[in-house]
Amino acid sequence: MALDLKNAWPFNKIQSVTVDGQAMIRLPKMYVNNTKLVEGPYAGKYQYSIAPDKIDDNWHVHPAFMNKGKEMSAVDIGAYLASKDSAGKAASIKNAAPWTSITRDTAHSLGANRNVAGGSADKQGWHCYNIFEHHLIARLMLIEYGSSDLQTLLTGSTSGMGANYHGIADVWGANDYGEWFDGVDTLGPGNTVRIFDNDGGQTYVNTGITPCGSNWLLDTLHDKGTGFDLGDVFLASKVGSQTDGSYGDSQNFNGGYVFYSHWGTSEYRGPFYLNSNTSSDSYSALGFRLAHYVE
Repeated sequence: MALDLKNAWPFNKIQSVTVDGQAMIRLPKMYVNNTKLVEGPYAGKYQYSIAPDKIDDNWHVHPAFMNKGKEMSAVDIGAYLASKDSAGKAASIKNAAPWTSITRDTAHSLGANRNVAGGSADKQGWHCYNIFEHHLIARLMLIEYGSSDLQTLLTGSTSGMGANYHGIADVWGANDYGEWFDGVDTLGPGNTVRIFDNDGGQTYVNTGITPCGSNWLLDTLHDKGTGFDLGDVFLASKVGSQTDGSYGDSQNFNGGYVFYSHWGTSEYRGPFYLNSNTSSDSYSALGFRLAHYVE
């Protein structure tokens, strides 16, 4: 059972908003600390902490709130999978058919195409939902529910899909739809991991890390380097059998691919799930989600 955190920050600050006519869920800026515990029953495990302010130099703003080197006050996440509006732009509208049969690069472009140069604040800062935002939500789920078995806790089923989290519908994909997310691939030299730089420039940084393969998620990467801190996301450092799994999800974390979240019902898919595809792939059940920076 989830802890009753509805009156605790940041859960009491998550709100539904309408931005440029789009239904969005606003998350307030958060600072994070990823600490490896050295004693006690969880020694060797990581503690994922959040705070509204920078407590000391061990804390940093989560990269979901960085846009072109500037800290944002919040980020808006599409309440619904992106659809196509009457002007041919990506939209976030209830009960609209998802915009699918697109590649990941097309999803990236469609997210940016809502921007209007020189326009008001609600017409700037649009982009395709990315790995930082996706895994920030996963972090919030871990904290709020105190468990990684989120399929069961949010849907009542070990293979539950179509989950709603604070107004974000199909937060890791519906029974019939999944979603591309931007900002992570394994297209670096020698099929190594690349990730968006953590200053919000949307430029890929090569980590030099070789992906660990496919199976149930056992442990995650925490490597740091110039422009990246992999402790801010949940990318597998080790995979193995379901009985040894730590997160209740699997990751197809292979070299030479781009990634998306759930597509089809299965117990090994949830907020930490990654599936691998080539950059030219598109499917009728695979779309994307809009996001928007708030100054």
